[in-house]
Amino acid sequence: MMPAHYFYLHVARVCLESRTGLSIASGLSEGGYDVLLVRDANGLPTIPGTAIAGVLRHLYQRTFPDGETETLFGTETKGDELLSRIHFSWGAVHDSHNQPIEGLLLGAEADKLEADPLLRLLAEPQPVLRDHVRINHRGAAEGSGKFDRGTLPPGCRFTLELLLWSENENDPCWERVLSLLYSPLFRLGGAVRRGLGAFKVVSIHENRFNLKDTEQFNRFTGLHRSLGSSEGLNLRSKDALSQCFTAPEAVPLCVTMTLKGEDFWRFGQGRVSFNPEIGRKPPDQLPLGIPKITWSDDGQARVVDLAILIPASAIKGALAHRFVFHLLRYEGRFLEEMETPDTFDPRSLKAVQSLFGWANDTDGDGSQGRVGRLLMDDLTLDLPARKPRHWVGRLTHNSIDRFSGGVRDGALFTEEMLFDLSWPFTLTIIDPHREPLQDPNLKKALADVLDDLATGQLSLGAGESKGHGIFTSDDVTWSDGGQWINGGRS
Repeated sequence: MMPAHYFYLHVARVCLESRTGLSIASGLSEGGYDVLLVRDANGLPTIPGTAIAGVLRHLYQRTFPDGETETLFGTETKGDELLSRIHFSWGAVHDSHNQPIEGLLLGAEADKLEADPLLRLLAEPQPVLRDHVRINHRGAAEGSGKFDRGTLPPGCRFTLELLLWSENENDPCWERVLSLLYSPLFRLGGAVRRGLGAFKVVSIHENRFNLKDTEQFNRFTGLHRSLGSSEGLNLRSKDALSQCFTAPEAVPLCVTMTLKGEDFWRFGQGRVSFNPEIGRKPPDQLPLGIPKITWSDDGQARVVDLAILIPASAIKGALAHRFVFHLLRYEGRFLEEMETPDTFDPRSLKAVQSLFGWANDTDGDGSQGRVGRLLMDDLTLDLPARKPRHWVGRLTHNSIDRFSGGVRDGALFTEEMLFDLSWPFTLTIIDPHREPLQDPNLKKALADVLDDLATGQLSLGAGESKGHGIFTSDDVTWSDGGQWINGGRS
C-alpha cells in the first residue's frame, strides 16, 4: 500500500524485442544441461520482474548519481527502510501474431502451444544450445571452462508493465527510467558481456492518472488487464526519450568496422549444413547456425530455421589474448624474464581486469569481482540470396601414416567453411573516461589489437593454424573521432 500523498500513477506497457540471444537462468538443473531457462506456468520463457528491476536500478544509480535511487527503488537499510515507488510486472512472451501469452493456457487454448510455430520452438527444453569453452595460452580448454548454456533465439518479443507512484504529474524519475530502456547498457540475463541479452524497444504505451480526480480514476480502472491492450494509453514517440541525462564522461564509446573474410572461416560447431547435397554425407565439422525470429510490419512473426551465427564470445576471447600480448610488450615484461611462466595468470594484470573484468574470489582473497567494460553483441546473418556454392565451401582433410603411406584410421574428415561474406562489428567501451581506463599502456594495447583485427593479423574462429579466419576492414570508425584511443599514443 502506497502512502496517500502518492496519488499520481504513471503506467507504461513496454514491448521489447531481443536483438541477440537471451539466457535468463532458472537456477535449476536436470543433469543434462548446465543452464536451464526460467519459464512460466505454460512452459514458455519469461522475464522475471526482479531481473528488470535489478538491471534498471543498477543503471539508474550509475547514470543519475543524485541520491534518488533509494527513494525510487526502495531500500532495506535498517532504520531507513523505504518502499519502492516503481513496480515491474513479469515479461510475457509473444506468439507469432504479436500477442503476449498471459495466464495458464488450458483446454483448447493450450493447443496453440503446438499449433503456433513460434511457441512450439520456444517451448522446447533448449531452443538454442550454445557450447562454450575457455581457451588458455596454450590453445587448449582450460580447467572447468567447458560448459553449455541454453538460450532463446534472437527476435523474441516480450511485453511488461511499469507503474510509478508519484506526488507530481510530471515526475522526472519517470522520464529517466523510460530513457534507460534505450541505453546500450540495458541488458538482461546471463552472459551479457559475451554477446547475449541485448534488446530494442518496439513500443511504449503510457499514461498518467490523478487518482484523486474521479474522471481520471475511472479511466484508470477502465484499463484492460491484458498487457497486449493499449486502449487508454498513448504511444510514446522515441524522439521524446532520445534526450540523454548521462554525464558526458560516462557516455559509452563505440568503435565500428565492417569485417570481410579474406578466405575461409568458421565459428563453433554447428549441426546443420548450409549447403546440403542429396546423396552426399554431410561434412563432419559445420559452421554455427541457429534459428532466428523476424517480424513483419503488420506484426506477424516468421521463424527462420537457419541463420549464420557469429558469437561475440569467440571474438572477445581472441581480443583478450592479443591484448595481453601487446600489454606485456608495452610494459616490458617478456617470457624469459618470468621466474614461473607456466603459472603466470594474465587475468591478474590490472589492465586486463579493468577492461575484461574478473571473477568473484578468483585468487581466494575474498574479492567481489567485477564485470568487464567491453560490450559486443552476437550477430546473426541472413543467408545470402546467392547460390550456396558461391559462399559455402567444403574441405577434405586427412593424416598420412608415415609407415604405410595410407590414411590414418579416423583421420579422414571434411569440414564446411564460409567465404566471401562480410559483417558489421561494434565494440562498446563502458566508462572510457574513468580512472581504470586512463592507463596509456591499456589504450595503446587496445589500439594495436583493433589494428591487428582490421589488417588481417588476428585470426577469428576455427582453423587458425590452417590459415582460416582472416578478416580485414578499411572503415574503422570511433564515435568520438578517435580522441580517447589516441590519447595513449603520446
